[in-house]
Amino acid sequence: MPRSDLVLIEKVIGVGEIAIADSRSSHPDENEIAELVSEAYVGGLLAGKAGVVHFHMGDEDDHLDLLMRVAKRTGLPRSTFVPTHLNRNPGVLEASIKWGKRYGMCDVTSGIRPDAHDHVSVKPSKAIVKLLDGGVEPHFVTMSSDSNGSSPIFDERGKLVAVGIGSIATLWEETVDLIREEHLPVSLAISFVTSNVARLLKLRHKGRLKAG
Repeated sequence: MPRSDLVLIEKVIGVGEIAIADSRSSHPDENEIAELVSEAYVGGLLAGKAGVVHFHMGDEDDHLDLLMRVAKRTGLPRSTFVPTHLNRNPGVLEASIKWGKRYGMCDVTSGIRPDAHDHVSVKPSKAIVKLLDGGVEPHFVTMSSDSNGSSPIFDERGKLVAVGIGSIATLWEETVDLIREEHLPVSLAISFVTSNVARLLKLRHKGRLKAG
C-alpha cells in the first residue's frame, strides 16, 4: 500500500501519476480515489513527507469534477491532490481556475504546448498567467516538464497521429517566456519551478538561494 511505501522507502514521497478524465485511464471511481489519497496523506503524516498524489488530466469533459467531489466529501487537504497537464486544453485550464481558487494545487506541463500536431493545448507560460489572472494565488501554481515522457497526439476522431517525447528544456524555455513575453518579475517566474515545488513536496533543503 502507498502508506507503507511512504513510511519505509526513503525516496518515496508521494503517488502518481494517476490518470483521470482520460480514455487511456482505468477510470477510477470516487471511492478508489478517496482511498488512494487517504493512504498517501496518512503515509505522509507518519513519515514527515509530502504524501501528495499527482493526477494526470486527460481530455474528457468532466475535467476536475472527480477531484472536486472527493475533496468535498473527505475533507482531505487540497494540497494532497496535485492535478497536472492542466494546459492540455482550454476547458481543463478553465476548470483549474475554480479548483485553484479553492486552494488546490495547479501544475502546468511545460512540454505540452501548441505545435504542428497540437492545435488544442495552451502555451504553458500563457496558461500560468491565465491562472493568476483568474485569481489563483501564485504559491498554488507549479510547472513541471514531464521530461522523457511520451506525448501522444490524437486527431478529432481519437486516432493517434503522432507521439513526441517530453523535453526538460521546455521548463527553461517557458520560464524565460514568462519573463520576456508575459513580463512577470523574475522572482515570481522562477518560483513556479523552484520554491513552490520544494514547498509542495516538502523538500526542505531545495528551491531557494539563501544565506547558509
